[in-house]
Amino acid sequence: MNPAYDLDAALLHIDPNCDHDIWFRILAAYKAGGGSMQTARDWSAGGDSFDPAAFRATWNSISVGRGITERTLFKEARREGWRPDGPIALPPRPAPRQPAALPPPSKTQKYALQLWRECNTSDAYVAAHPYSQKKRTGSAFGAGRTIASGRVIGQNADCIIVPSCDLN
Repeated sequence: MNPAYDLDAALLHIDPNCDHDIWFRILAAYKAGGGSMQTARDWSAGGDSFDPAAFRATWNSISVGRGITERTLFKEARREGWRPDGPIALPPRPAPRQPAALPPPSKTQKYALQLWRECNTSDAYVAAHPYSQKKRTGSAFGAGRTIASGRVIGQNADCIIVPSCDLN
């Protein structure tokens, strides 16, 4: 039997809603055995507390050859009923979770979007801002410049706007 297939079959027999420490050890064991990041992500996504960014950071932080081997994965899978020599009967894949409905945008979000739409993103204009000159950036690097007002920055402040987004 193909060892990589055994590895996948064992992984899919484990409930992804396990304790965080066990989840980490299972990921480390799966990676040590040569398992794919996509399969590990798909398995993890079946857990109630799945966070794509946390998964990616955890996967990237795992160093293979640091004591955890695929044996850890097989041991945990056996606890949940997997048998390496038994018939292959994978449990059904969990249904993909539906994304939560987004709340309506707040006043702050609407103002931020308005500022972004109004800002000048030319390299020369952003590079001419006093902060850019102090940091010697010489380019916009995706930022923009506009006039903004707020409690923290005051009225009609000359600001550099840096876009950000949630990758989840």
